[in-house]
Amino acid sequence: MKRVSVAPRTTEWHEIRAESWTASTAAVLVVKENAILLRDYALAKGVTLDIDPLLDVGLESFYENTLWKAWAEKMGRIPRFEGNAHTERGTTNEELVLRKFEEEQMMMVEREVTSLSSEYDGFLASYDALAPASSDPGVVAPYGFPVEAKCPAFGSRKKLWDSKKAGQLAIMGLPYYWCQVQHQIYVAEAPYGWFVAAGVEQDKDTGEEKIVFPIVEKVPRDERFLRAYIAAAKYYHEEFILGCVEPPMLPSDEALVQALVEKAQFERAIHEADLETASDLYLEAVEAEAAASKRRKELEEKVLKAAAAMRAEGDEMVTLSSRLQVIYSTNSSVSWQKVAKDLAKQQGLSDVPEEVIKANTSKARESSKLKEVV
Repeated sequence: MKRVSVAPRTTEWHEIRAESWTASTAAVLVVKENAILLRDYALAKGVTLDIDPLLDVGLESFYENTLWKAWAEKMGRIPRFEGNAHTERGTTNEELVLRKFEEEQMMMVEREVTSLSSEYDGFLASYDALAPASSDPGVVAPYGFPVEAKCPAFGSRKKLWDSKKAGQLAIMGLPYYWCQVQHQIYVAEAPYGWFVAAGVEQDKDTGEEKIVFPIVEKVPRDERFLRAYIAAAKYYHEEFILGCVEPPMLPSDEALVQALVEKAQFERAIHEADLETASDLYLEAVEAEAAASKRRKELEEKVLKAAAAMRAEGDEMVTLSSRLQVIYSTNSSVSWQKVAKDLAKQQGLSDVPEEVIKANTSKARESSKLKEVV
């Protein structure tokens, strides 16, 4: 393992990640569709890749990441993922999760370490933390043990606990994290890594954030998986990233490119005051949205019907698959207009006084709405 002296999330850090194969992208090569596509591409080039250990992980998708999309982000062909509410929550609460780990394991860990592999410097790992080698003198770990800290949403935490209840490692409930940790273990030359996941909620009494339902587990090094993964990752890195060769595309990649092209066309039309083109693109988007909305409603109706057939009396949630749940709740609303009229009648008035209505009327605000001219 070779440490890289670069601060996380800086320009330099992003640059070295762009030219390397990283732990956060490990699962891309393990997704069934991607693994098969890479195997077939390599075979056509006279290279045989054993992907059976990758397929055994059972990963069907990884946030729509593909061979082409991973390459395009690194090459600057498409915008880099900047995060969302889920990743922001994880980053914000990561320190609390690490403190919980230190408290439970009674050790201090080194935060935010970035390193390259000693065996192949195209592999990079950015660890949330490294546990010291001295924390387990019974094994050889010259650089320590990777610690991956996560603060997933409730639905994802449930998958972790369900996996644990089924007798597996909790991390296998979200196998893309397992792939990430295996990559880190390889780069760190460690026999295992740590996976720490927990929820963070506000304490009702103190108002402070607190850890709830923590999971702390060792993730053993999987040599069979790593042999296949390292071969696939090295081939991908050398062929596409170092070789600047465009990977094969899937239909989802072509759709992404088309969407980006249309966005660029619209931005250009607006910038150049070409309002005819901008209007056409807008109306095309409205039409596509309406078609998608109709399709979604049709599918939603069928899915809800299937969930109703599965639902036991009193259940507030039905899990349809690893990615979809139906949550049931009962809601009610108050009509304040009716409340006001009832109060007026109780006071012997025929209606709410005009001055009361006027006093509680907000200031008029202009609104705008696009309308197609036919």
